[in-house]
Amino acid sequence: MRRTLKMIRIFVLIAFLIPAIAVADRYDDVVASPSRPEADLARDGLREPATVLRTIGIDEGLIVLDMGGGGGYYAELFSYLVGDSGEVIIQNPSQLYEIFPNLKDSVTNQRLADDRLANTRLIDSEAINLDLPDASVDLVMFHLIYHDMYWLYPDQVDAVNAEIQRVLRPGGRLVIIDHDSVEGAGNSQALSRGDGLHRIEDAYVEESLTTIGFELTESSDSLRNPDDDKTQPFFSERMSGKPTDRFFQIYTKPM
Repeated sequence: MRRTLKMIRIFVLIAFLIPAIAVADRYDDVVASPSRPEADLARDGLREPATVLRTIGIDEGLIVLDMGGGGGYYAELFSYLVGDSGEVIIQNPSQLYEIFPNLKDSVTNQRLADDRLANTRLIDSEAINLDLPDASVDLVMFHLIYHDMYWLYPDQVDAVNAEIQRVLRPGGRLVIIDHDSVEGAGNSQALSRGDGLHRIEDAYVEESLTTIGFELTESSDSLRNPDDDKTQPFFSERMSGKPTDRFFQIYTKPM
């Protein structure tokens, strides 16, 4: 009898662990995909994509909007995860193309060339006026670019937030990962492209978004770095090759 009970406990434990292992392996496998470009792989050490994706949780069939997605680093990973029944939309504002003249070519003629990522498309639109229907997106991601909204759209970030709220379906999620600033800095280090530190305070972002109705449903410390020198912009020589102290927030649009 005892042997039978022991075997039952073992089978129950295995049944409990297998789904968790399968989920974890799914994200590790995606990051390890041989289809990913070498340039993306070189960034993995600082970005920790498997941890990020696992924390968010990406199901097949989701429609994902990668705001300021640049060359499509995260869009490619999303593409693998949402599958043929899902869609990934890379959004880039016109200013990014002015700063990085080869950016659009790298997306359209390399990342997305010949239907390489058949479920992924690029839209060139401003964050304050997205060319998307109401309640049409399941997940919005700002990866290390939300702070840029403050110099890209001076005095219009409220309109950016409202636009994100418009395109998200009820129950949809907004993910923000960004370089944290010193306590009390608010948005002051994000107001200038040339002179700013390109950082923003996590508490300021939370207040801005919860004030208009978003609910902060998760805040992860997985990308935190207490040794970050917050007196430096993330691109400074002193920070080269070192991770910044990044906050990782997941918001939900109420049903």
